[in-house]
Parts: sequence; structure tokens; C-alpha cells
Amino acid sequence: MDYWWWRGEALQAQGLTRRAVADYRQAMALGATRVTPWRLADIVQGIDRPCEAAFAFAASFDDDEDNATDLAEDRRRYLWSIGDCANLEAQGATEIRFKPDHAEIAVDAIVAGKHGRFVVERSAGLVVLTRAFAEHAGVTATDPTEIWVLAAGKILPARVATAPSIAVGDARAPQVDVAIVDALPGKLDGILGQSFLWRFSSEWGEDRLTLAPR
Repeated sequence: MDYWWWRGEALQAQGLTRRAVADYRQAMALGATRVTPWRLADIVQGIDRPCEAAFAFAASFDDDEDNATDLAEDRRRYLWSIGDCANLEAQGATEIRFKPDHAEIAVDAIVAGKHGRFVVERSAGLVVLTRAFAEHAGVTATDPTEIWVLAAGKILPARVATAPSIAVGDARAPQVDVAIVDALPGKLDGILGQSFLWRFSSEWGEDRLTLAPR
């Protein structure tokens, strides 16, 4: 967590904002939920992506109710309004069942209409797609900047893209940020990370994950 946070700080100091945002998101996925939304809010407005921070604030409130201060909620609402974030709201709900003793939570995810073999990883800051699956789904990198992501226990180089939609069961989110990597282990097509999960109110149980619109 500290590694990603401090590298994000260093990247932002160098003016490498896109890479810094990816690292801040990763730091938050690993538990840095109190300060990271504020840092994201300070910088994403400069690249016209305020909704990233708005969803980060909402996720931080879910993680710890002490994060949901009046000041934080005011900032979230401001970001929401200037970003027209209602257009990115999730729709539908679903329940993902898994075996408590299994390390992986396997799901069938639909990206831009194409089915893929995914696993859910709360520790991943972004949804991750393999290059082959991204091509199959017609998802292409929107920024030449190389970022680094944590996925399947590895730190991998990636390019950022936007998937027009991602769905699991009846839960669907539009315009989701994703990272495209060369390959993933275990013949996976992708990792379902926080750029999708943050769109929803998530309830974790011993053997299930419930996603519902916020």
C-alpha cells in the first residue's frame, strides 16, 4: 500500500498524472481509503475525470463509515455534479457465490457484449483485460502512457482503455476504466477490479458477494 502511494506522489511531482492516478487507485484498493480520495480529487479535475474521485469517495465510505464526514460528502457531491457522473451509474444487482476455502472468486463477465473468464480481486485497482480478450471485445487503449497494475499477484505493465460496458449477472456498469496487459495466468481473460466494483454498493459475506446500485 505504502509503495503505491509514495510512487503515486513521486509520479505526480514529475507531472506524470495518468500514471500517478493508477498508483493512487491501487493504493486505495490495498486499503489506503482515508486520504487517497482527497488526493485523487485534487488531480483528476485537471484531466477532466472527476468521477474517478467521486466513486473513490463513495467506496471509502463503504470501507469505513468514519471516512464519511460532511466535508468528504460535500466534495463527493461536487465532483459528481461537475462530472455529470449520473451517466456512469451502475444498474441492476447480482449475487456472486463462491466457496470460502477457494482462493479465487471466478465469474463470467461480459465486456462490450463478449463473455470472458474472470476472477474478482478486491486488491486490483482497475479491471484488467488480456490483450487477446480486449481485441476480441473491441476494447483498445485510449492513452499511450504505460502504467503498472497489480493483478493475479503480479505487478504488470499495462495500457489504459475504457470498456463501453461490463456486466456480471444483472449488474452492469457503463464506461469502465480498464488496464490491458499482455497475458494473465490460468487462461484468464481478465480480473474484475475496483474500477468496476466501486460503481456498486458491495456487501461481502462468507460465501457470497452482493453488488447493488448505489
